[in-house]
This record gives sequence, C-alpha cells and structure tokens, in this order.
Amino acid sequence: MEIIDSKGYAARRLPIYLLLDCSESMVGEPLEAVSRGIKLLCMELKTDPMAMETAYLSAISFSSRARQLVPLTDIMLFSLPPLPLGPGTGLGAAFDLLSQCISRDVRKGTSTQKGDWKPLVFLLTDGQPTDNWQDALNRFKAANPSVNIIAAGCGEDADADVLKAVTPSVLMLKSAGPDSFKAFFKWVSQSVSVMSVGIKDGEKFKLPAPPADVLAAPVKPGGSKSPSQIILAARCRDQKKGYLMRYRRSSPSGDIYQAEKAYKVSDDYFSAW
Repeated sequence: MEIIDSKGYAARRLPIYLLLDCSESMVGEPLEAVSRGIKLLCMELKTDPMAMETAYLSAISFSSRARQLVPLTDIMLFSLPPLPLGPGTGLGAAFDLLSQCISRDVRKGTSTQKGDWKPLVFLLTDGQPTDNWQDALNRFKAANPSVNIIAAGCGEDADADVLKAVTPSVLMLKSAGPDSFKAFFKWVSQSVSVMSVGIKDGEKFKLPAPPADVLAAPVKPGGSKSPSQIILAARCRDQKKGYLMRYRRSSPSGDIYQAEKAYKVSDDYFSAW
C-alpha cells in the first residue's frame, strides 16, 4: 500500500533487508525457527502504527548462491515463502545481490522530493563463508557507504571476526535454538520500531539494548578449532531420495563426531551444487 503525502509525493520508506544464511548446517530446527521468527517479526510490526507507515521488508537467502525471496514490500503485504536450503555459505554472493537489490529498490532523492531513508540490513549466519566474501564486501561498501548493517552470529561455529569485518554492530546468539531466534527477531522488531520513530525525529542511527538471550559483545567460541557439527549429503541407494545427515562433535575439545539426525531434502538442494 503506497502512502502519498498532501503534495502528491510518495512517502519516504525505511527499507529493511534480511540476509538469511540457508546453508546445510541450518537444516531442520534452526531454519524452521528462523522462519517462525520472521513471521513473529511481521506480526509485531503490524501492530506498530509508525512501522506500518514506514517499514518495507525484503528477504534474501544465501547458501552457495543468493536469492531475493521477497522484494522490498509493504510490511502489511509481506509473506515469506519456504526458506530454500542449499550447500555452502556464499556471504559474498549475498552482498553482491543485496547491492543490486538496493540499487533497484531504494528511491533516491531528487531536486523536488526526498528519497527513502538509509536501508537497514540484518545479517544472520551460523558459520564460515565459503566464497570470496571480502572482495564482495568491499564492492558493497563502495557502492553503499551509508547502509546500516547489523550482523548476528548463531551457534558455536559463527565467526565473530568475520562479522566484525562486515560491521561494528555485531551480536552473537547463545545458540541456534528456537528460543534464541525468537528473542533475536523480537529484538529486530523493537529495533525497527525505534528506527521508525527516530528517523522522523531526526535522530542518529541507534539500536535498543539486546535481550538477555543475545550477547551484546561478540564472543568467539573457545576450545577446539574443529567445527561443532558436520553435515553430509547422501542419496538412498534404493529410493534415490536425498538426505542430509548431521553429526555432532562428541566433546568440546575432541574430534570425534556422532550421528545425530538425518533430514530428507528435495532435489533442489542437489541442483545448487
């Protein structure tokens, strides 16, 4: 729903982009919890009159490739499709696509009308990037120097040093469990609400304090450098159906992994290789 002011100009929007890690390590409960968290985010924003007036939301997923799942959309009309699981963590691909989307979606100011507010980006990832993310990040920052980015790492394998290279605004979730994701997206909702009011009052970019479920200062996992989990892809010999099998490290400092669970995946996962 487009809002037009008394002079016939389109109202300024607050563009919000969600960059969502949909790599294989997010399979199962983590990805489901992210989807539920985004639905909670939308429900809460729809009860905030100021956010309803200004907030426009887009969702971008990334694994080995990035996709804009939802273009920049009025929060009242936003609907999240199923999050597409894929191999790899293409953070560089995510930033390249994000730059294209901002260039296309965000209105620039003219001599007669102000453009949209500075975009607000929330990045959520649980592991190490698997592509040339540094060059992509440099391209993004050169093209979008005024974009506000908040990065959140979830789970034991999230790398705070990578996130700090992206932005000084870094949070580390205590786990990749549903309670942490729920708390994170509730905080995102509060942040958008604060920004919706603040930008109209001429305030500088600021965020509310994070909840107890999220750590305000980035903390890098200690112990072994081995990943906390290993995901293996396989096909059933007889039925030819695809599966991802999760193996968990048996101890914080060990290199022995035990099978935890198998997840059925569609052929779309394998087409991403």
